Amino acid sequence: MNQTGGFDGLSSEDQEEARQAHADWQERDPEKHTFDVEDYVSYAQERQQERNEEVASFVKKGRMA
Repeated sequence: MNQTGGFDGLSSEDQEEARQAHADWQERDPEKHTFDVEDYVSYAQERQQERNEEVASFVKKGRMA
């Protein structure tokens, strides 16, 4: 999920994919996995952004060496 803008920012196709991923995730542990699909997408996008920034910092360090 390399996008930003939350659930509403996704295309219809990506929204459907997010709904399915969210349903699968909730099914694995319904008592613990209580986020709605909008929060699920926001969380996933935030984590992906953090990973992208981490990778970018490694690439930048590699170029400076």
